[in-house]
Amino acid sequence: MMHKSLNPLKLGFLSILTFTLPWLSLAQELFVESPIEVASGYGFHHPQLEISNDELPLVTWTDPTAQAIYFARHNGVDGFNTPLMLNPPGLAIQSYSWSGPDLTIDGDNVYVIFRSADYEEGHIYLVKSTDNGLSFGDTVRIDNLVEGFGQYPDIAVYQDTIFGTFMLHNEIGIDPQYVFVRSTDGGSTFEPIVTAGELLGAEACDCCPPEIIVNEDKVIIFFRRNNDNLREIKAVVSYDRGASFSDWYSVDDHGWFLMSCPSTGPDARFLDDDITLSIYKTEFDDANRIFFNSYNTVSAESDLQEIYADGFENTNNNYPQLAIQDEEIGIVWESVQPGTSSDVFFNNTTAVDLDFNPENTINITNTIGVQAKPDKAISDGIFHLVYANSHTLSVDYLRIGATLEINENDNINPLSIQYDKSKMILTVFTEEIESERISIHNLNGQLIKTIPVINADQTYIITNDLPEGMYFVSITFNGKVYTEKFVK
Repeated sequence: MMHKSLNPLKLGFLSILTFTLPWLSLAQELFVESPIEVASGYGFHHPQLEISNDELPLVTWTDPTAQAIYFARHNGVDGFNTPLMLNPPGLAIQSYSWSGPDLTIDGDNVYVIFRSADYEEGHIYLVKSTDNGLSFGDTVRIDNLVEGFGQYPDIAVYQDTIFGTFMLHNEIGIDPQYVFVRSTDGGSTFEPIVTAGELLGAEACDCCPPEIIVNEDKVIIFFRRNNDNLREIKAVVSYDRGASFSDWYSVDDHGWFLMSCPSTGPDARFLDDDITLSIYKTEFDDANRIFFNSYNTVSAESDLQEIYADGFENTNNNYPQLAIQDEEIGIVWESVQPGTSSDVFFNNTTAVDLDFNPENTINITNTIGVQAKPDKAISDGIFHLVYANSHTLSVDYLRIGATLEINENDNINPLSIQYDKSKMILTVFTEEIESERISIHNLNGQLIKTIPVINADQTYIITNDLPEGMYFVSITFNGKVYTEKFVK
């Protein structure tokens, strides 16, 4: 059996570390590419990451010295473009290591939300790109506040509507509560704020960022509540696209009592229409721990598991982030090591298992200094990660993914292919197979397309939509993945 690693040449990486892990579905190995700098000399506070509609990493972060927000887009070859400053001249930006701007993608549109610097006079703003982050338009204020001030904005987009949340302090800076805003015209204007967190009856934890998620039926805001210094994660739910918030549920009942704000919030995603996944830090049994929650909003059933690496159960774990695409789920977090070192850890699972085995956790930085505040995204089965590197004073980026298992040397291979270059037709011949689909990956291991099996003898695939290059055709037979390659 031959294992073929994903080719890192397109993004210009230096090396690949390979790990053998039992839970990978398509392969038995995991690659971790060497990190590259997104930017150095522009600050490195709270980097955030998304993948553009044209499949390139987009990163935003802040510089506390310049009080500026920066944005960088991958050049598609070997690194990132020169950062763009998104705040206009004269508008200073709030910059914390543990909180900052948020961004989201909707088609070719990229939305970035942030807060200005003045603590009691600042406002919440939005900038928008309509060309996958190549350029950005005017700055729009979204809070519409007459009195009080906002903090810690977060954003989501669904069906051409922009959904935002932020913490609202009253005019004297007390009684913080999370509120909701919405734009139905692409971010040009925003409707009046809607109360959200007050439904729980206690104030919000006054320095912990939120997370907002949206699907067809629900808008859900996750945040840390401060109920007489009990610092637990709760979720408030809207069933009318944010016009009102009428329901809530508990994500975290660990009873963390703390007299000061912990400065760390949750992350969350929908698994399907009714199940939410969330991850958060708490203190439990005298240790800083991370928990993952799967919650069914219909049955109210909840499944909770602790996230850690073998041998690091009682270290200072914090700032967890979550990514999901199709059946793949990945998490990253910061773990403070003995002394002054801090590293970024990674684990993943499938939507079927929802089991993060501590033995499969990887320290993906594992170097001197402080590597902290990670964020992640997933595209075509590849996890993309960014983090703040306090040792090199930079924002760093890397990729993690599974290698393809190629059985070209097996004595019996139930898969064979013929490619007619003149007609651009690929014919796949198979014996009776277990899977109902044929998968085509490119040289980078990205899934290009899946094709339903017409019959067990042969399937015709039109390839005129594929760029020139090498591809791998895969099927499943007797529990193994069989792959053949062809060149267009």
